[in-house]
Amino acid sequence: MLETLLVAAIAVGIVLVVRPGVGLGVLIAVTLLWPEYVRVPMGVVQMSAPRFVAMALVIRHLGRWSQLKAHPADWLVLAAYFLSVVAVLAEGANTRLVNSTIGRFLDTALIYAAARLCLATYEDVKGLKWPLVLTAVGVGSLACIESVTKGFVFERYYFGVGNADVSIGEGRGGVGQTRWGMMRAQVSTAHPIYFGVACTILLGFSLAMRRFLSPALWWSLLSLAVGAVFFCLSSGPWTAAFLLVALLPFARWSWLVKPALGALVLLCIALELATERHFYYLICYIGLSGDTAWYRVRLLEVAFLYLPDYWLFGYGDRSWEHWGLKIDGRFFIDCVNNYIYLAAMYGIFTMLAYLGAKVAVVMAIVRGWKRMDRERRWTVFALTATVLAVSIAENSVSIFGPALIMNAMLLGVTASAARWALAVPTAATVAAGASPHATAAGVVRVHGRRNRPELRNAEPRGGPLRPALDGGAGDEGVARP
Repeated sequence: MLETLLVAAIAVGIVLVVRPGVGLGVLIAVTLLWPEYVRVPMGVVQMSAPRFVAMALVIRHLGRWSQLKAHPADWLVLAAYFLSVVAVLAEGANTRLVNSTIGRFLDTALIYAAARLCLATYEDVKGLKWPLVLTAVGVGSLACIESVTKGFVFERYYFGVGNADVSIGEGRGGVGQTRWGMMRAQVSTAHPIYFGVACTILLGFSLAMRRFLSPALWWSLLSLAVGAVFFCLSSGPWTAAFLLVALLPFARWSWLVKPALGALVLLCIALELATERHFYYLICYIGLSGDTAWYRVRLLEVAFLYLPDYWLFGYGDRSWEHWGLKIDGRFFIDCVNNYIYLAAMYGIFTMLAYLGAKVAVVMAIVRGWKRMDRERRWTVFALTATVLAVSIAENSVSIFGPALIMNAMLLGVTASAARWALAVPTAATVAAGASPHATAAGVVRVHGRRNRPELRNAEPRGGPLRPALDGGAGDEGVARP
């Protein structure tokens, strides 16, 4: 606990004096490089290092909230939290569950707000550069060491907080488990899957930094992040990372998105008609373990079967271990689906609010995509692709700890990205009488030639551009003269 206080004190001291983007980078570093489960009790609240840092960031940068245009995700994130609290209270859950549910505010809504404030403008992204590099070096190196040596890096802290002892190769739920002669790395998290999901989000942030780093440094950063994901040796995070990379080409060829979605729907229909099983059983053939993949598929079906039992307020602290008997005859339930976990614990309205926040973020990006400056498109697309990849992977993993924190952080940053500066009219454009909205790709063409970058911020006739919110964007996403 004293170590956590020391780490938190150093991190808070840093974020109070650095720029907002750097502060968010420090929050990422603290989340991934120090065990989040080593907490300091403060009354009924258990404070982790990321919680201390997030509170400091929100307090310091609260004045920036006036620069942010309200986003539907803001309300949905809060709605998901309040609905979960109402659900456990309505179910008469025990004090421990009520307290932990209330405490989730610090790992979800608070982290989301900190991310929104710290990356309110596109220019803030530059501050993430060196914190991300140092974090990637740390988690990549520690994951490799842990996996090859088959020893826990934070063993003393992991067992010191009450986790049961595990034997290498026979770990509870994958902790300490070996695959391919290596141990599944978990580093500062409580489980390899949580570590893999958190590092997949780190990979997404790293991809978004392409325009802020030299090619050599950027590729090194990506290699370290990919290495961290690899050493978790879990198909859930691997699937998320693969989907993230597979989505990247659409940043350049966005016109292919609709045909690709149509082809995917047709493929699912064809599999449904041509095979004896439902199309989603395909996961059983592409996962690292066919047995665990089959379990995930059956979990979906059993969750739908028991829907009348929990749809309104969830189970609360009532047992739902009987699901295991319906799945494969086991006497317990391992809820490896984040959406099912939220619905079963807090009711489907909580789950729908959580899912709705993600949909709202993605749809805001889609609506503003054609008007967005080309320079910003890659960064925005990398973040959005990460949201999509993790959202799909949540069908096979439930997330806690650093993965939960990084997920809230990603959602907050992407919500702010939807309001970042769009195409700004240049002097030549205004003089020619062209509409600002004509610069759909963010690159102005005058007489068939690309306008020079140095003219982007030139004053149009009639006076300077009006100062705009969110790093240069006006109310409609384009600064108006």
